[in-house]
Amino acid sequence: MLTQRIRIGAWFVMGMLLIGSLQSISAMFFSAAPDSSVAMADTSVANASTSVADSTAQLTTAETAPAKAPISWTSILPPVVAIALALIFRQVLVALFISIWLGAFLAGNGGAMGIFTSFFSTINQYIVPAAADEDHMSIIMFSLLIGGMIGIISVNGGTRGIIDLMLRFVKTRIQGMVMTSLLGFIIFFDDYANTMIVGNTMRPIADKLKITRAKLAYLVDSTAAPVATVALVSTWIGAMVAFIADAEAKMPDFNMAPYLVFLESLPYNFYAFLTIYFVLLIAFTGRDFGPMLRSRITLLKAEHDPALDKYKIYQDVADESKPSQKVSHWINAALPILVLVVTTIAGLFITGEGESLSDIIGSANSYSALLWGSLLSPLPDYLSPAKGKAYRISSV
Repeated sequence: MLTQRIRIGAWFVMGMLLIGSLQSISAMFFSAAPDSSVAMADTSVANASTSVADSTAQLTTAETAPAKAPISWTSILPPVVAIALALIFRQVLVALFISIWLGAFLAGNGGAMGIFTSFFSTINQYIVPAAADEDHMSIIMFSLLIGGMIGIISVNGGTRGIIDLMLRFVKTRIQGMVMTSLLGFIIFFDDYANTMIVGNTMRPIADKLKITRAKLAYLVDSTAAPVATVALVSTWIGAMVAFIADAEAKMPDFNMAPYLVFLESLPYNFYAFLTIYFVLLIAFTGRDFGPMLRSRITLLKAEHDPALDKYKIYQDVADESKPSQKVSHWINAALPILVLVVTTIAGLFITGEGESLSDIIGSANSYSALLWGSLLSPLPDYLSPAKGKAYRISSV
């Protein structure tokens, strides 16, 4: 394993050197030619008289004009490298760091020393300033608080209560996939909360119903952002309306309300609607394609070959069916999630200003609303009337 990591590091360093060389060559051949207007100005001084004021104005403009950064094809490499490394090695944080390192290297002077200097500048010039951003830190805190809420409802038995309740109505694999898709519509106000809540809630049910992790990941991810982007009230809408308002500020002849622009653009959000359609279609038909199909075949074989049971699905089902395990009432999980939804939506209206819904959502502080909702969500665990109630899990 260590030898493989050393080999990967060596290939990465060689790749950065190669990219730096290609960048230098492309800059040499495709750099802009000298400005011909400067040469013409020089000849015109000798042949024609020019006022001192005009010459001074031209020089001042040339000196104060901001220099544009050169545009290169290598600017697409950091995101491509991040996606490729995440898919190959299944290490998202490492892939992100390496892609930032590559971006810092490309933004620098390049060369062999640039590999080492960009490594350190990755931290102090890029990661730390990004982490210090108020909006970025709000998302990090929101994710941590949501994770804490999920941990609380898992420890108090609320998640297991929801599982036991759902298994009374969800008996088949197709029903489990449809239920997963429908839960994605219920947690509509934010895609991060959608992924974390629906994914953690449905994972044990998916394991019991022999739904592969690949299929579960597809169902959860494909109903998170698409649903949030077309919901009339969500943190995504607040962000998009803010972007539209910023663009409209640069167009003085365009005066349509930003929220109305969003509503008018909804019919053209083909990705979101088609993705939701395909999720429901695949859930109702139970069909598998590509990697999901291979994962399904592997899971069926794992019943007779424990070495293929990568996620210990068959082993976990056998352990969880023991009568010694207990589960709390489902309301211990439903109340925190309900408080999260209601508080976040209320936060959008509290932080927003205006007389219409479009003005309120467009001016709302979605980051504060998310933080308030995630901060208050664990409180029902201490106030729930079902706290302390427990009963044995029914066998599946």
